[in-house]
Amino acid sequence: MILGINGATTEKCSLEDDIRIAGACSYDVIELRMDKMETYLKTHSFEDLKALMRTAGVRPWTINAIGMSTMQDAAGEARVMKKTEQFAEFAAAIECPWIVACPGAKENASWDEIITKSAASFAKQADIAWKKRVHLSFEFLGFPWASVQTVSEAYAVVKAANRGNTGITIDTAHFYSGSSTLAEISALPAQALAVFHMNDLVDKPKDEIGDYDRVMPGDGVIPLADIVTEVRRIGFDGVASIEIFNHDFNTQDPNAVAKKAIETMSKYVK
Repeated sequence: MILGINGATTEKCSLEDDIRIAGACSYDVIELRMDKMETYLKTHSFEDLKALMRTAGVRPWTINAIGMSTMQDAAGEARVMKKTEQFAEFAAAIECPWIVACPGAKENASWDEIITKSAASFAKQADIAWKKRVHLSFEFLGFPWASVQTVSEAYAVVKAANRGNTGITIDTAHFYSGSSTLAEISALPAQALAVFHMNDLVDKPKDEIGDYDRVMPGDGVIPLADIVTEVRRIGFDGVASIEIFNHDFNTQDPNAVAKKAIETMSKYVK
């Protein structure tokens, strides 16, 4: 697989440092965080950013992430579409193939309501992205409040949206906390998977898991070997990217964090 790092793993670093660290630690691609990009672009150009990545020897793969992108009222959906335009513009300017969107809250909606409303919104986002020749990945969230919590639910939304520039993101933390199954992965065509986020989780009840309960691969309770085996079985050989939100990492040397991350991830995917 192609190895990537998400800017969440080096959360407190600047975009420049994210990119330099990714190159120094021999990552192939980088997943960029929009907040860091916005800060960087206040004083730099897109050409500066492209040059920085070329010098580091890494390619952009995704821009993360359009949060609460579905299940909105009219005003909320308008904001989502405006944000999608921004993400797509930035991605096109730096030749980044994918942007990532996450679902909104389910509240009291039935599954029929969720898939109908989510697919309609996701299709609009995909159309906006494709005007810039950018792809859109839907990342399900394993939190109890999320409207789309599993692999099969995310793929159902993407299929219902019926756009050619779409896919899903599988994140192992959300896979575990949302109780996805290996059978759901086996039902996917390999081309439906845009990026595979790797991480592990501390041992706690699934309905209490939060983003910052993530740890290095192998240091938690997720059956990573089984998940990776199934992802390989469907023929996926794309980007496996380390994405770990962890407050403790913010007090450590980010170079050491990134180096350990690629070493632990490599044990599973290389």
